[in-house]
Order: sequence, then structure tokens, then C-alpha cells
Amino acid sequence: MNGARRGEPPVRADAPLVLVALAVVLVPHAVHIPLWLSAGALVLFLWRVAISRGRAKVPPRWLRLTLTAAAVLAVLMSYDTLFGKAAGTALLVAMISLKLLELEGRRDALVALLLGYFLLAALYLHTQSFLISLYTIPAVVALTAAVIGLHHHSDGGPATRQQVRLAGSLALQAVPIMVVLFVLFPRPPQPLMGLGGEGALTGLSDTMSPGDISRLYESQAVVFRAEFAGPPPPEEERYFRALVLGGTDGRQWHRLPVQQAEAPPLEPAGEALHYELVLEPHSGRWLPALEMAASVPAGARMSSSHELLAEEPLRRRTALSLTAWPRWQGQELSAGERALYLQLPGWAHPRAQALADAWRAQHADDSARVRAALEWFREQPFFYTHVPPLLPNDPVDEFLFETQSGFCEHYAGAFVALMRAAGVPARVVTGYLGGEYNPVGDYLVVRQSHAHAWAEVWLDGRGWTRVDPTHAVAPERVDTSSRRSALLSDAGVLEQAPGWLGAALRQARHARDTVNHRWNRWVLGYTAQRQARVLDALGLDGLSRRAMAGVIGGIVVVLLLGVALWLAVREPPVGDPASRLYGRFTRKLARRGLVRAPGEAPLTYAQRVGAARPDLARHTMLITRLYCKLRYTPRPPRNGLLRLAHHVTRFRA
Repeated sequence: MNGARRGEPPVRADAPLVLVALAVVLVPHAVHIPLWLSAGALVLFLWRVAISRGRAKVPPRWLRLTLTAAAVLAVLMSYDTLFGKAAGTALLVAMISLKLLELEGRRDALVALLLGYFLLAALYLHTQSFLISLYTIPAVVALTAAVIGLHHHSDGGPATRQQVRLAGSLALQAVPIMVVLFVLFPRPPQPLMGLGGEGALTGLSDTMSPGDISRLYESQAVVFRAEFAGPPPPEEERYFRALVLGGTDGRQWHRLPVQQAEAPPLEPAGEALHYELVLEPHSGRWLPALEMAASVPAGARMSSSHELLAEEPLRRRTALSLTAWPRWQGQELSAGERALYLQLPGWAHPRAQALADAWRAQHADDSARVRAALEWFREQPFFYTHVPPLLPNDPVDEFLFETQSGFCEHYAGAFVALMRAAGVPARVVTGYLGGEYNPVGDYLVVRQSHAHAWAEVWLDGRGWTRVDPTHAVAPERVDTSSRRSALLSDAGVLEQAPGWLGAALRQARHARDTVNHRWNRWVLGYTAQRQARVLDALGLDGLSRRAMAGVIGGIVVVLLLGVALWLAVREPPVGDPASRLYGRFTRKLARRGLVRAPGEAPLTYAQRVGAARPDLARHTMLITRLYCKLRYTPRPPRNGLLRLAHHVTRFRA
């Protein structure tokens, strides 16, 4: 395609700034597209560079069409479609890369650059991190500078540095309008085109089998961040409840239908703990909360087993304000619920049943049976590891009396089975324990590796009481090598180094996470609900859409008028050396009363000066014509800038 129109001066469509701008846009997509496409885009880019330097020829039209068809077919084979977020992005990358081979004129380059803007926007379909947002700024400036260069190249326009400076100035002028639109423009209640999150995480589910939680042990994916109004609770008290599993078939634990009912009210005791929780998207509805959740956020409910459950699956990052009570009372257990939390399959766990019967005969009190079970765990050679052996037949009996090696779900499930066999109502609770404290941001980071399972037993006079049987395992029987492996996979080997290097790297990681957390909370977390609170604070709540459009339009008009006024009163910028020298020349004339009018053409000004001062006419016209040749002709005269500087310096008005 020939992009130059008839009568249009020739333009270098493959100017270095154009290629650099397109490269800046293409590079961040390398992590979101197949390897073959990244390699192909690199080959096409290097091919274009070789063409620009005269080391290769532009491929014929038939070859370009063949490459285009092959690229479309390859994308279709990779994604089974040409539509959607992933396939659409890959197709756009392929088309821009192929467009590099036919940059013959201004129109071709403009098409490629405009596609570059679209590709840059498509980056936000995959991630909205703070670093990507920072990366967008120079990318937009580079694209805009390249567009400016295409429109000014033929008339002696500004050099690359001035193009970039002008593009940056335009971007800065757009910032106030961007802020106004961000704050005031109505926000949809749900994310558009999947922009709500980085993709749902897999983690806890409403069922639990041996090995389910141990598989999460080495996953360093962030589940949520918790920021407390005061100091965070001690690590051993950071039990974030997610799901309560009260039913079992002997191999797998699951939620009970009775848990769908609303929770009965509790009477809190002690000092409340207030905290903010930013939860990453996941495939379920559970909301992890410290024991015991005393508040139910909007769009959620509390089940009869005191689980916080969202009304809809969490498909976007969610910010919650929660309150927890360390102590509470007022729990009740009906006869029907008691029977449910004592159920065990008739075929299952005969050896565990025999052991529990012995405790039942020895101890009439439920609390004593719980203590007997924990003491038995301490005395037996149990081993705590995240790579437990398989339990193909009866998971409880095989774990308790054969392998005696397992992760938290093995201990919790077996302990609950023992308690039920001993006549103590019990259930399994899954959630998260602990968390990594970020000293820079003063909040907790909880990852999938912090997933945990524990037990709750019903004790008369105390209600549901947490019991964590994993604490009964002696420290020397904990697999510390797996813990070291998880830490190293998260932080990196260098962060574990002693001395200042490890400390500096850990501090840098905490600082990076803090920046991302603040970005997620205040920018990506600016939802329709938060916008409503901001509008209420500004006195703009309750406005109709038409009235809000008028407010936004009025603010934008005021901002544009302010920019126009600033441009009118400020001294026009002088970018290139020729313009600076010509400015010196006009200032010399202005001191003699010969002021150049705004917008007055240089030759017109020279003629007016010559008419007013005939003695200056010859030198004025000489300087003006030399300046025009340097400024407005494609091929300026050799040594023209030195000659202009010489004449301007010697000029005396």
C-alpha cells in the first residue's frame, strides 16, 4: 500500500521514533501471547529495521498476504477462536507486526500507530497492576510523539526531542480531565469485559479430601491483604475462617444443607477488632474473616455456622470493612444439629471408633475427651508434612494407625472423626492461618500457602470451640524442609541471605507490594459504591445522569479554558536552534519598536520592517530568508545554522 497522497511530500513512515513506539507497545504483550507469536513479531520487527537500513527489500504483496493468512490461521489453531480477550490480543499483535512490512507512507504509519493505541489499551484486559500503569505513560508519549513526527516531518518540524517534549506536554494537559472523568463518570456495578481482576484464583472449596490443602502449600498466590486499625493479632490467633464442613462420607468432608440458614445472633464480649480486607477474586463465595465475624458487609450474609458468604461469586477484587470479636456467647445447638455433627458412616473408621469408645468409657466430660485425644496425638509419632502418603481405603484409620504422616487436613479430619465417635459434636473448618507481615505498609499478606484446616467441637457452656490438632505435633516432627522450600519459592534465595543484602531485598519486596496494595485499594478498588460515597461528600449525590453529564462537561470546559488562557499569555516555546536564533533577532527589533505581531509570517514581518526602516531592509530580509530555509524546507542549506548565528549576532537595529 502506498500511503502518500498525490501532492503530499514524502514521509519516512519507518522513522526510528515510529518503530520505537510500536516496539514499546508490543513488548509487554510477550507474556500474554504464545511463544511462536513473540518470536514471529521479533523477526518481523528486525526485518523492518533491515529494510529501513537498506539491507533488505520490502517483501512482495503475495508474500505479505500469505504471511497474514498464516498468522490468522495460527491464532485460530492456538485459541480455537479469533474472538475474546486472549485471541483478540494475539490477533492484534500479529496484525501490527505484519503491518511493519508495508510502512510506505504517512497513512500506513498512522494506521500502525492507531492500532498501537488499541493494543496498549488491550494490555489492561490482562492486568491492571501499578507497574503496567506506569509503563503506559511513556508508551502513550512515544506513540503521540511518533504521530506528531509524521505530521511535521515534511515541513521541517521539530526534531525527535521536541516531538517527545510536545507529546509529554499534551499528556500532562490531559491529566486533569482524566482525573475528573475517573472521579465523576458513572461506574458500572460490574466490571466491563473482564476488567475486574487478574483472573480467579483456585484455592479452598466447599469440600475437603486428604491432600487438597497440602497441594496449596507451595502456592504463593495472594489470597487477601488485611490492614488493622491497631496492631494485628498475634500470629497464633490469626485464624481466618472461610468454610465450615459438617458432613462426611468417610473420605471427603463437605458443607451441610442446614448451613444455608441465617446465623443466630451472638452476644460479643471483649474488645472489637476492626480491619480492612482486600480480597483477590476467586471462584467461590466465601469471605475469610477472623473469628468471630461481628459485621456482615453489603452484598453478603452469615450462615448458621457463622461463615461469611457473598451473594455472588467473587469475580473481581473486593474491599471489605470487617469487625471481629475475640470472645462471644449465646450460641445454641438444637437436637437436630447435634445429631448432624455426630454423624459418621457406619462402615468407616473401626479402629478410630474403638479408640474413641475407650475415651468415652474413661471420661464422662466432653472437655476431658478432647484433652485425651490431644494427648494421644502428642504421644504418638505423628509427622507433619506437606507431601503425605496416599490413603486409598479408609483415610482416617490409615492416617491414625498406619502412616501417621499428613498435613493439616489429615489431622483436622481425623480429629473430628474421633470426636464424633467419642460423642462430642465436631466439624471441620477451613481457612487461613498466620500471614506475612509487611512492615512498610503495616498490613498482613495472606497467601494460598497459608491455607489451613482445624476443628471445632461443641462444649456445653462454651459453645463451638476451636481445636487445632496440628499443634499437638512435636516441633522436631515437623517437615521444615518443605517450609524452607515454600519460603524460598516466594522470596527468592537472595532474600534469605544474612546481612544487609537480604534485608534490603526483603524491604524492596515489601515496598513493591505496598505500592500495588495501595493502587489496588484506591484506584482499582474505586467501585460504584465508593464513588457514591465520594459524590455524597461532594454534595453531588442524587443527581440524574443528565445533571451529572452537565457537571462533568462544565468542569472539562473550565479546564480547557484554563489551558487556552495559559497558552495565550505564556511566551511561545522556541524549540529548535533556528527558532531560538530567530527569536533573538525579533527581540532586537522589538527593542526599537518593531514588534512582531502574533501569528505574523516571517516574510511579512521582514517586509514591514524594511518599509519602516529601509536601512535594515537588506539584513532583515537576508536573516529571514535564511531562517525560512532552515525551518520550512526539507533540505536546509549546509552550514545554514552557523551562517544564521553569524548574521544574527552581527545584526544591529
